[in-house]
Amino acid sequence: MERLIKALLPNRHQTTPPPNAAWSGCLLCQAKTRQELSAFEFHIRRDHSALFDVTDIRKAFKRVLRQIARPQPSAQSPGVFATDAAAVHHDDWLDRHKDCEGQSKVDQHDKEVCLSSAPVAQLCSSSPEASADSRASSDLSDHSETASEPASVTKMIRQPETRPVTLKQLVAEAEASDAGLCVIEAKCIEYDGMQEAELLGQEQYQALVTLHKSLLGEYYDLFLSSWHPSVGEDLHRLAPKDRAVRMWKHGIHGFLELLCRGLPEAADHMRTFINHAYSIVTLLCREVPALENTWIECLGNLSEYQVLIEDDIEDKRAWTDIARSWHSMAADKAPTLGRHYHRLADLALSGNALQRLYLYSKSLCVPSPSLRARESIRTLFDPFLTGSIQGLDPVDAAFIRVHGIFFTGKCKEQLQTSINEFLGLLENRIEHQDSFLWLEKGYYLSISLCCLMLDFGAESNILMQALTGHRTNEREGDKSTQEGHWNPEERFEEAVHFAVRACEVVFRRSGDINTLSFIHTMLAFMHRMSQLPAAMSHLENRFPLGLTCKMLNRLIGMTVTEPRISTEVLPGSDKPEKGLSPLPLPEDYALRGLLFTEHIFPSGWFDNSNLDEAERYKESERRTLNREQRLERILWLGRRIASNGKGLTWDAKRRQFEEVRPPLSRTMATRFAGVLGRGTRGSYPRQVQSWFRSCLCSDDAALR
Repeated sequence: MERLIKALLPNRHQTTPPPNAAWSGCLLCQAKTRQELSAFEFHIRRDHSALFDVTDIRKAFKRVLRQIARPQPSAQSPGVFATDAAAVHHDDWLDRHKDCEGQSKVDQHDKEVCLSSAPVAQLCSSSPEASADSRASSDLSDHSETASEPASVTKMIRQPETRPVTLKQLVAEAEASDAGLCVIEAKCIEYDGMQEAELLGQEQYQALVTLHKSLLGEYYDLFLSSWHPSVGEDLHRLAPKDRAVRMWKHGIHGFLELLCRGLPEAADHMRTFINHAYSIVTLLCREVPALENTWIECLGNLSEYQVLIEDDIEDKRAWTDIARSWHSMAADKAPTLGRHYHRLADLALSGNALQRLYLYSKSLCVPSPSLRARESIRTLFDPFLTGSIQGLDPVDAAFIRVHGIFFTGKCKEQLQTSINEFLGLLENRIEHQDSFLWLEKGYYLSISLCCLMLDFGAESNILMQALTGHRTNEREGDKSTQEGHWNPEERFEEAVHFAVRACEVVFRRSGDINTLSFIHTMLAFMHRMSQLPAAMSHLENRFPLGLTCKMLNRLIGMTVTEPRISTEVLPGSDKPEKGLSPLPLPEDYALRGLLFTEHIFPSGWFDNSNLDEAERYKESERRTLNREQRLERILWLGRRIASNGKGLTWDAKRRQFEEVRPPLSRTMATRFAGVLGRGTRGSYPRQVQSWFRSCLCSDDAALR
């Protein structure tokens, strides 16, 4: 409307009407105004300011002239202040404004081209601007109908009539939008590809912005009409879910990449287009909730592009927080998609390298991993491998360097040195670091170690094969097993050995509540492994089950209430049935979506709407509650591992855990028996040799 007024009223700054104009009457307040468009606009702005921004001034003024041109009522009829002179000069006025009306038609045509979403917006009442114009026009129309009534009668403005939207109209509108969309989309793809290597001018950028805005308008119409509440599944086929992805790819992402290559000259055009696209996607998020997951992800990606063009540090930080919030929301709605965690890792603070490692690792160890994360994670590892990183905690730096060596296969000569450095500093760090901080670091470390034992989701890993249930050849692009020529079995042995040594350091400090988050997440991993014989056969002889047994028995004595460890389901999972909101632990959100936690959390466990993103990870306000909940969860996981008969048993009478020593494999027993049988003297070697031979006998009996 602002553009229309500027085009039609070139002398808008004039604040007094010309003295030679004829007089006519206002149909709203019955005040006399001069028979000039600028005078009428001046009167509306001064006496009816509420309608100034939403009323089509030209249409209202023409309605006044039509009222004047009609045969006038008798002088006794109040409310009409038109004169004979006004009627005589009506034709002259139309001649004077003929050119102005021609310009109005041109502007109206431009408006229809650039805002092609108007028809569906009017049908579905979804465009705020169109709705406001419609209401204002209806108000003027109602006033004009009642202008000839006596002034003593006061009537309320009638509610504007609404036209019902029929299915036939929606189908026609959707098909028309689909046809127009394909034409504009083809042009967008063509121009984005043609201009890839060319330097564009400002006019060319503006033309492309207008073109892509039109494409988004067509998509907006298509989604609103095909996903209207009154239509059925048949019409949804015109705009399926993959159409939303296509809108992002061809309508937004391709053009933003083109604008990025033109920075900084294209910064203003990029900012304008991002604001427009952000508004369109926000409306679609509200109007088409069936595709909410896609819209939320688009909003997060748009926020990331906004970060690129902001110069102010505070603005960059604000938009980074906004992007992180959108991607966290997307991860909540689709926790098994690795690309959400990949985005969150890219947006993590540069100083929190441990969190970035956890997020990158998680993005590779979910049912739908992000293969692009394999390239992005190298940007994290390279500074640690080259020694160019500074200002980071030595414990964290050594830990990340170890993971970088395993992932890339580079700098293998630094592996043992880095492992020893990490393990040597770990215990002291747990003891002296702030408890809240290490509770968070604890599950970052533990989940990263679990992903390391899974070889970052590589299909050649034996634990991954057990989790996925099938053996596959090494997939193309799996560079973690291709670079460095490191034998997969040897790398697996080294990774498990490192994880076990780290667990031993933490498990020995089982009385320290700072270690509970680490223990909880590690036992969640072992719980899933104990359900898979093919996986547990590689871990039960390596994992410190004896130390785990002692740790669990010690934690039993630390509980205040009787722990619920005999239930088959997670303790507290019955809260939704009782009308109570579950309170997941902070590490529950970190474990959510991983391959080895698919069967732990019950349905509805994360549906507590009262917990926002910031409150999820707060330890200070729920420290005592979290402590008891962690203790109960750890003991419950230990009980589940014992019920699987893998390394632990539960003595219900004594209420204690006991270690079950697995029988030694025939290969290992033969190896040790042969070594001890050569050149050994004395009773002790003979006893050890006898024990190994008994293992062989028990192994043969088991085989028979």
